[in-house]
Amino acid sequence: MLESLIEKWKLRLLLLAFALWCHQPIGFAQAPGADSNSAAEGVALLKQLLQESLDRLRTYEWTETTVVRQKGDEKARRLSRCHYRIDGKLQREVMSLAKPEKKKEEVSDYIERAITLVRYYAPPDLSEIQRIHNLGRTSILAIEPGKRMTVEFRDYRFQGDKLDVEIDLGEKRLSSLHVSSPLGEARDPVTLEVRFGVLPDGTAYPSEGILDAKAKKLTVTVRNSEYRKQSS
Repeated sequence: MLESLIEKWKLRLLLLAFALWCHQPIGFAQAPGADSNSAAEGVALLKQLLQESLDRLRTYEWTETTVVRQKGDEKARRLSRCHYRIDGKLQREVMSLAKPEKKKEEVSDYIERAITLVRYYAPPDLSEIQRIHNLGRTSILAIEPGKRMTVEFRDYRFQGDKLDVEIDLGEKRLSSLHVSSPLGEARDPVTLEVRFGVLPDGTAYPSEGILDAKAKKLTVTVRNSEYRKQSS
């Protein structure tokens, strides 16, 4: 099933490259025949890759390092041991927490909102991306015909936000995730960039995410590392 979906999208994107070469400058474009059926196939492919990653990660535990910086100065650092529980929920156990200075309640709340935002988008929830697709807020974009494509979701969590998930068709895996979203009561515009890594057994995982809140001169970096199989 996964192989056939990937091969189908490779062909679609190659056709797109030909159409662009014949009729318009090459750039980002919606895949050919990107009607509701095509969007559904793109979402199905994304869901399958996400589910495959989730199923494999359930056998692992790892360390999550969250670092918050404001104006370049480190404000907080949190190390957590992570693993998926039997019910499929992600469990985080804080191993260490460093707060170099006492933060104002307003700033502390903003930081927690920023961390929550990162966790909400990465990785995307399977039922949520299906819900957004059912509402007709999904597009398929070609980046590199036959090799890379993006599934785009509009108004994913908030009105005006956007979630893009890039798929590497050649490697048959998740590549990256890009988010633009409002944050806090002032609805400050923030961006989130997530890169996916690959474990030795081929498991794709979100290796690093960086949230940038320029209005507050604040960044939140989340790194996942030290993956090891859970003891049975």
